[in-house]
Order: sequence, then C-alpha cells, then structure tokens
Amino acid sequence: MQGLPESDPAKHLIKDYISEIIIEKGGFSIISDDEVQQVMKSEELKMSLDVCYDDACIKKLMQSIKTDYIIYGSISLVDKKYFITAKILDRTSGSVVLARVKTIKFTKRDWIEKGSKALGEFIVTGSDVALKEFENYISGREVDTNSPNKLVGRKNNIVGRAPFIRLARAVNTTLADSTLNDVIETKNQTFTNNIFLDLFLWRERNVNGNGFDFFSRGVIQKFDVKNNKQQEWIILMMPKDPTATDPRRKLDTGEMISNRINIGTRYITGFYIMGVQWQAYISGAYQYMWGETSAGVTGSGILNGMQKSKSNTSPFGILGGAGIEIGFSSYFGAFIEGTYGYNPVEIFGKKRNVDGYSVYSGVTLRTSYGDN
Repeated sequence: MQGLPESDPAKHLIKDYISEIIIEKGGFSIISDDEVQQVMKSEELKMSLDVCYDDACIKKLMQSIKTDYIIYGSISLVDKKYFITAKILDRTSGSVVLARVKTIKFTKRDWIEKGSKALGEFIVTGSDVALKEFENYISGREVDTNSPNKLVGRKNNIVGRAPFIRLARAVNTTLADSTLNDVIETKNQTFTNNIFLDLFLWRERNVNGNGFDFFSRGVIQKFDVKNNKQQEWIILMMPKDPTATDPRRKLDTGEMISNRINIGTRYITGFYIMGVQWQAYISGAYQYMWGETSAGVTGSGILNGMQKSKSNTSPFGILGGAGIEIGFSSYFGAFIEGTYGYNPVEIFGKKRNVDGYSVYSGVTLRTSYGDN
C-alpha cells in the first residue's frame, strides 16, 4: 500500500472483496493468512506476510505452500487518484506462471468495493465483462481532482451514456395516401402540430455506446383541411355523397387530429470525433392510432368514420425509421430522424394508409445505461 496511512484498511477491504468473488464463483477454497504465516515460519522465510508483495517473494512463497494460485497486488493513492493492481500466479501446469495482471484507476474511495470485485472477477475468471461495466459506471462520474466541477474529458463522460427521454417536432410531414395528401394540409402545419416524446425503457450497449434500445413513443399530429379541396374532403368524410342541401357541403375548414402510441426497438452504432459522440440508427415499432376529425360543427370525420364504418377496420400499424444522434455531453444531445408509418384502415369501403413520411428534429436527455 502506497500513499495511504498504514492504518488505512483499504488493502484489507480489497482482499475481502476479491475473496467474496472467489467464493461466489465456486470451485475454490482459500488458504487463510494464518496458514500462510505458519508456512513462512516453518520454511524459515525471514519476512512477514505484510512485506511479501513483490514478484520474487510471492513466487518463493508459492513454492513453499501447497496452493494452485496466489492473488496479490497493491493499492496506491497518487494525485488524489486510486490505483489498484492485482496479479495471479498459476501453478496448475507444474511451473509458476504469471497468468493475469490488471490495474484499475478511479478518483472516489467509495468505488473501491465495486472496482475490487470487478478486478477480482477478471483475475479469477479471465472475463472482462465486469471490468467494462465498472469502466462504464465511472466514465460519466469522473471529475478533475484539481477542479471538481470540471469534467475529465468529453469522450470519457459521454461513454456509458444514452438517451433516456427524447422530444422532437416535425420539420416536414407528407401523408402516404395521395388522396388524403391532396385533401389534408401538411405544409406549414407540421412544425407546431406534429410532435413526439420518446421514453427509453431498456438499453443494452457496449463500452463504445453501440447496441440496442427498447422505447415507447407518444405522437400527436394535427392537420388542417385544404379549402380548395372541400368537395373531396366531404366525400371522404361521408358514407355516401352528401345531398345538395346538406350543410356540410358548404364547410370550407376542417381539422384532423391523430394520436399514436409506439412500442419498438432500434439498433444504434457510431464513433467519437473530438469527444463528441456521433451515432446512426435504424428503428422499427408497432403502433396503435386513434383520433378524430372535424369540419365546422359536425364532428364527423375520417378517423371517427373509419372506426365506425366497418367492423374489420383496425387502428394498428407499423413504423420504421432511421436517424442520426449526437451526444454533446453526459446529459444532453440532439438528433434528426426520418420515419415512415403504415396504418392501413378502411375508410368508407376503401383501404387507405392514414400515416406517411415525417422528418423530426429534437433534443435528448441522457443518463447512464449501466448501474446507476
């Protein structure tokens, strides 16, 4: 132990945490310190266990005791940063071999337990999964030891982080069905009337932030009826052509509101440039749609009509998308996404897709996708 007071229990804590991992993984029994001390006395090794920590001493000790493995190492505190090094000697092949060695470093003393257990798992099993999880855990939490409010590095603070909430507005929307697109005004309406909110329920990423997300999305769309297409709008709204005296024939304004709930997943991958995370992704989702249309005072319209007119009409559909996401910091990012929705519904005897193409831009609130 270097850089810490002799009375500091850190080295004993590390040994205990690694011992927990050895027992947890099973198949091993641990020789106690007292047993080792007895061996050292009987072999007349002129030293105590506390000062036997270099490679030569440990190898000599291993030759004197009946054990397959010895795990040893050190802890140092340098410039307010902890360094823990662990090594394992293996004698199962007949000769003493240094099988694995690893050093971890971090700034907070509270992370000694988590770091020691991750280090122990690597030393005992050779698997670095726990080590990567530990690195992900601390990457968004490390600070400059000389200036606690300063981040160590943008990339280090972005690694291990991913969107938790995303909010976006449409910059363009076009309905897929040509008849509906002629009737419903999509231009100059989308920026304020087409929004979505994503909530990421589960994330499985690797150390570079690449992997899968599972999300839910709520969408609100509101479109206006085109005045110069009044007649076509009425024909779509009505189960049959209106009579000449029907007051709805004279209406020249209308509105369609479409609400959607999506449940889906996406795959995302990318790279870092100057500490900024750039990622591209593709997504797919299952969606449920509901809403209403209105024209003047009638309240009767496409979405109401489609659910009442035919028993085989369904509000269920699918959504596909692709986009680019940028992580500026641990907590904030931005993105642009293009989507295509397919909701085939029967409107007065004819199947129509009441969804279409949209391009969204928005912001993300990011959190750790590892252990919080």
